[in-house]
Parts: sequence; structure tokens; C-alpha cells
Amino acid sequence: MMNISTILFKLFLLFCLFILPLQQQKLLSCELMGYSFNQPVAAKSIFSTFRLRDKKNRDGWGVAYYPDSSVQLYKEPVRATKSELGNFLEKYDKFRAPTLIAHVRNGSVGSRAYRNTHPYSMPLFGQPYSLAHNGNLFDFKQKLPLGTYKPAGDTDSEHLFSFLLDRINSRGVRKWKQEDFLWLQKTLHSINATGPMNLVFSDGKHLFAYRDKNDYTALHYVKQSHQDKKVALRDKNKTINLQTEYPKNTKGYVVATRPLTNEKWQLILPGQLLVFSKGEKIFEGKAMKKWYFAQ
Repeated sequence: MMNISTILFKLFLLFCLFILPLQQQKLLSCELMGYSFNQPVAAKSIFSTFRLRDKKNRDGWGVAYYPDSSVQLYKEPVRATKSELGNFLEKYDKFRAPTLIAHVRNGSVGSRAYRNTHPYSMPLFGQPYSLAHNGNLFDFKQKLPLGTYKPAGDTDSEHLFSFLLDRINSRGVRKWKQEDFLWLQKTLHSINATGPMNLVFSDGKHLFAYRDKNDYTALHYVKQSHQDKKVALRDKNKTINLQTEYPKNTKGYVVATRPLTNEKWQLILPGQLLVFSKGEKIFEGKAMKKWYFAQ
């Protein structure tokens, strides 16, 4: 007859071998994408390969892009590859901007609905912020009390967005400076204590990319320019020529959960915040010293 220690050990092995991998797969399933360039670029090709990441992310898709000082938002609570609107955007010549974020959703908090589909957008100091999130926050309503900003939907992600805008509003950040980026990374570390969290968000001038401090989910980035030649899109049997895809003198960065092309992508480190603006990386925060279960 097995003693209590043996039973507990076997339960622990069961958790490590079966339950934990399933939970991690759930956390990894939603995917993020964003880019920042020094001038408007066509989003059709990068969007066409990113939307194919909906195989395990069937609950919705969305893009927020900034053709000028305003944000244009398209999103639906349907599979990205089944969307007629998505088909239209792949062919839409005016689907271009210097800054964009995108998301494909596998819903964990909140029903499949427009109000719960990423990205979310709210104004602050006359600037239209938008945000997309991958992860799961726990007891977020108690741990992240809201002030002025309130979510329209039911997700932890939009609640997080509301909380973050309240913090930025309280700090009075109208023009981002290096000390504000340092403050923001510390704020994101604090929010991250409520659960796994990868983010891409923007105010139209900056692209912010943050990777979960406990290394639950990957987040990559790559530098691109007009001088680059042909690159292969990983999810499509297609090669694009960046010299014809991008206007002359274009340079910038693309961020994604998993690499979208055959280029040499770099990992954003756990707990690290990167900030891009006008095609340049203008802030690179320090990673967490202890990757796992850092508090």
C-alpha cells in the first residue's frame, strides 16, 4: 500500500507531465504582432501571414493602425482566415501606416464578442492608445482597481488596459521620456504579478513591447529596411522583396510572438520592455535577473 509521500510525488509528476504543459499551451496560444517604421508601409503582406496563426486562435482577430494622428481599428470575433473583412484588408492598398499592432485570440476570459476582441483602444491626452495582450491575469478586479478608465467588455486584458491608462494619466505623461519608460517597465512588472502577460501597445507615436517576466511566453523582434532583399513568410509559401514592398529609405522593427519570416529574429528577454518610434529602438529595458517565478 502506497504511503502519503509516494501518492503526493505521483500527483506532482502528473501535474508536471500533463496539467502544466496544457496550461502553458493555453497561455501560448494567443499571438501578438506589431511594427514601427519611419514612414507608412503596406501592411498587406505581414498581415496575410500573421492571420494564418488562427488555427488555435479561433475566437477573434484585430488590427489597430495609425495612418495619421488617429487610429483605425478593425476587429471581429471570428477566425481570421474565415473573415471577409480580413480578405479585404489583404487587398486594400490604403492598409498602410508607420505603426500597427495586431492580435489573434483564443479566449480565456470573456465570451466571443466584439467587445472582448483585441486590440482595445481608448484616448488619453488627445492620443489614441491601443493595446493587445497575451496571457491570463488572476483576481485582476481586486488587484488592479480602476479609476477614470473603465472597460467596455469582460476581459482581463481590457481591464489591464484601463488600469494602465489610469496609471499613465496619474503620472501625467503627455510626452514620453526615458524616465517615463523606466517607470513604465516597473509598473508593468507590478501588473505582471497578477499573472502571465505579454503586451504590444501604442499611442501612435511609439510601439511598446513587453515580455512576461516569468518567461511563460515568447516575444520576438526583427529589424527591417528597404535595403533588405527577399524574405520568406514562414506561414505562407511566399517570398516578398522588401525593396519593392517598402518605400525607399524605409527602416523599422517588427514584433511578433513567433517569427513571421526567415530572418534572424531576436528574443525580447523576460521582464524586458522595448520601445520603438519612427523605426528606431529608443528604449531597451533590463531583463529580470531571475527568470522563473520572479516577484
